[in-house]
Amino acid sequence: MRRFALLFAVIGLALGLSACGGPKYPNCDKDSQCAEQGEVCVNGTCQQCRDDSNCEDGEQCVGGRCEVKPECTRDADCSGNQICRSGKCQLECESDAECGTGLACENNRCVDPLACSGDGDCEAGFVCHMGRCTDPTTIATERCDYPTVEFDFNRAKLRSSVRDGLQSVVDCLQQKGGRIIIEGHADERGTEEYNLALGERRARSVRDYLVRLGVSSSKLTVTSKGETEPLVDASTESAWQQNRRVEFIERQ
Repeated sequence: MRRFALLFAVIGLALGLSACGGPKYPNCDKDSQCAEQGEVCVNGTCQQCRDDSNCEDGEQCVGGRCEVKPECTRDADCSGNQICRSGKCQLECESDAECGTGLACENNRCVDPLACSGDGDCEAGFVCHMGRCTDPTTIATERCDYPTVEFDFNRAKLRSSVRDGLQSVVDCLQQKGGRIIIEGHADERGTEEYNLALGERRARSVRDYLVRLGVSSSKLTVTSKGETEPLVDASTESAWQQNRRVEFIERQ
């Protein structure tokens, strides 16, 4: 019986000593348990670093490991005509072959040789269309499907329901270029002079909204026909509604 008691005591002592020794590597509770491997305790595990202070100069702590700091993380970190690629500053190109299709290597940067901001950037016979020098004969000449903008009686304020449709005017002007006339109309009620002024206010309301969407005012001309050109020649509420409108006319 005494032998069993002595055996249990020895086992208990061994377990106690093991418990006092703490967790087994790579598990840890404190830095001292990782010191023999030159590591620190991070979230219960021995790792090479906790932050950059545990790494040498020129290194950074990434996921518990010390790694060489990249030379750059973005093009702005590089000087001259270099760009940031795979953490290192290097020239984007030294020949056209290193650039994509349609691009050329100029001053060690891949650029579009046909890029332009105006017709003056293009060779004779070409025009600047959608940011690129283009042969004008290849530009589509189809007319845009411009919406008709209707107004409430005696009002020149745009309805919220028609504003989304005006984005199509912006898109068309951006794709085709050119200029348009914004033509205001009124129904037959009121004097001719009043309706002429009302038609112009409606046209200006549309013009101002297009300018807010980014269209240059130089591409837009405002005019008014007043009540002189009704879309529907009748004296009914339905006809008046259709005649209170703004239309778009392309200019050559």
